[in-house]
Amino acid sequence: MIIGLRTDRFSTELPHSGSMEVTVGEDNSPLRIVYIEDDEDDFLIIHNLLSEMTPMKFQLEWITNYDAGLEAISNTPFDVCLLDYRLGDRDGLEFLRKATEKGCKMPIIFLTGVGNYEIDLQAMRMGAADYLPKNEISASILERSIRYAVTIWKSNNDLRALSSKLLTILEEERKRLASELHDSIGPTLAAMKFWIEMALKLRDEGDGSAALNRLEQFVPILQRSIEETRNIYMGLRPSMLDDVGLLATLQWLRQECIKLYPQRHIEFESGIAEEEVPESLKVNIFRIAQEALNNIAKHSNAEWVDISLSRNGNGIELVVSDDGVGMDLKLILQTNTARSLGLTSMRERTELTGGSFSIESTPGEGTIIRACWPIQAEDQKRRDHHSEALSTKPLVA
Repeated sequence: MIIGLRTDRFSTELPHSGSMEVTVGEDNSPLRIVYIEDDEDDFLIIHNLLSEMTPMKFQLEWITNYDAGLEAISNTPFDVCLLDYRLGDRDGLEFLRKATEKGCKMPIIFLTGVGNYEIDLQAMRMGAADYLPKNEISASILERSIRYAVTIWKSNNDLRALSSKLLTILEEERKRLASELHDSIGPTLAAMKFWIEMALKLRDEGDGSAALNRLEQFVPILQRSIEETRNIYMGLRPSMLDDVGLLATLQWLRQECIKLYPQRHIEFESGIAEEEVPESLKVNIFRIAQEALNNIAKHSNAEWVDISLSRNGNGIELVVSDDGVGMDLKLILQTNTARSLGLTSMRERTELTGGSFSIESTPGEGTIIRACWPIQAEDQKRRDHHSEALSTKPLVA
């Protein structure tokens, strides 16, 4: 490192062996830090503290003035910014405001010569990740502040991405529902109006028998409309889940598939009690099984299909397997085919509810879809208490 050279930007890498406690990327790349500081002595102090912060590794860029700092954080993908509160005749609050206006999303940690409670509060309200007096900073304090800032920033990013994904899913569901109403219920209601008007006209003309005949002919159309409406609300949320539970609903799903595809042998095996399945998982387990069976029906050409829901150690496991044509997973996952097959939505449903999802398939050898969820300790304790209460409840003659 060249000491005493005054430039707008200066970079150095601080490597350390060992595992990283802050995960920056899947490749364990160095944490990219920009330090905006116009005092070289203060820079060297922070540089030395960063050097002591094993087991992390960093890539540090030093920027010596306000304008260059704003430009850098606007155009360079840093992971965290260390910002001196006083930069010439301008301060860090003004910098933070400008950075926010430019769309900067990275965490910014204030470093100040003298602590000030009011400025501290104002900085945090404006979105600063932390506010550290320089005379109180140690390597461990700085390491913790950076680690917390990056971790919270990543968590907030994940939450924003999740919120965006949920909104997209909601809009797609609304679009699907609107399309189904337009294509099924809408035409049926129009036909109902037409047939009733025809029957009333025949009645007014004195031909009651023809009017009655018209109404009788309309009954099958009305029955079809009832079935289509039932299919729509069952698609939104099967009322059976609330009325009779998950296991009975999965058995019903099996029966419905057999009616549609009588040439297939479909078996359902349950190795778990209804009360052992958390309420929050029931609809997702049903949807995953439903999507898996839809894929089998459309693409697998299978003769045998097995569905099982059981306890697996300290968790719950759903397995749907078939002896169909299988698939080339590597090819499918590299294209948009995974989404069109519903594999992406099944994985997302599983992982968003705290589970893990896997697919095993080979062309010509069938497919196994597996979704597993751990049972939380409090859920298990509640079920154990429920079982104990039932076992000690006195019998009433």
